[in-house]
Amino acid sequence: MTEAPTDKPASPPAREELYFDSLKEHRGVSFIEYQPPVADATFATMNVVFVDKPQDAAVVAAMMEELRLTQCRITLLH
Repeated sequence: MTEAPTDKPASPPAREELYFDSLKEHRGVSFIEYQPPVADATFATMNVVFVDKPQDAAVVAAMMEELRLTQCRITLLH
């Protein structure tokens, strides 16, 4: 027996739910805050927070170092 066609669109496939923890790590003069993507968001966020007002070069160096560390920790899918 076959089913009659309906006008209802097919249901999307069930999405696998993944749960991630946020992260906060101290870096001496700064700390990082990582937040995983919230529901239905595409991107996670990472903040570099300085305890005192930094020099511009210190901000750039900290951001580049966090990028390097993140690339070592996370395998990026392409």
